[in-house]
Amino acid sequence: MYQKQKNLWAERIGTQNELDLKELNAKSSTNAYNTAKLRFANLQKQINFQAKQSQKTLELAQKTNNDFSIRSEINGKVYQLLMEAGEMVNTLSPVAIIGEDAAFLLELQVDEYDINRVKIGQK
Repeated sequence: MYQKQKNLWAERIGTQNELDLKELNAKSSTNAYNTAKLRFANLQKQINFQAKQSQKTLELAQKTNNDFSIRSEINGKVYQLLMEAGEMVNTLSPVAIIGEDAAFLLELQVDEYDINRVKIGQK
């Protein structure tokens, strides 16, 4: 619009006031466009920073998740839970009794009169 008004003014059509108004509008639009570009660039930087920060937070949470998950070093069947959900545990306190479901190790008290009858591999 400014260029059109400028061409008209060169042919002595229109007023100086109209030309000044169109020039002001053109400069104002250019400034608004440049401001929007800067705001867009800043928002992109902010989004990229927050995405990287969120990625790092996720990685840290995944690493520390293993610190709060209880896992057994062996496969087996859970025979008894020694703690209840929400109860505080530490690395020294047992949480559960697990073992193989196909084989057992028993600790028995056998009377001295019956000890002769116990044999290895006995069922």
